[in-house]
Amino acid sequence: MSVREAGGKLVGVGFLSRNVRHAELTDLVVHPDLRNKGVGRDIVRFINDYAINNGVKYYGLTYGKTFPWLKEFYESEGFKLVDFAMWHNVSLK
Repeated sequence: MSVREAGGKLVGVGFLSRNVRHAELTDLVVHPDLRNKGVGRDIVRFINDYAINNGVKYYGLTYGKTFPWLKEFYESEGFKLVDFAMWHNVSLK
């Protein structure tokens, strides 16, 4: 997890769920007033450094297609689009 604060106020947060080798960036949220000001980029870079320093071999994420700009943002931070993924919706049982 990483958090960025400004003047004692929480401005963004990111969560990395992981095991020994693999991880997922499960959430990245930036306060609406501070979007497009580098906060998200700082958080992703902090998480990336954490992953490198803690032996994570790779980590991934998903983003909603209703937010197409996120693809470009994450690609600019080194993420690559993978053409396959599988999810299990346990709520359907």
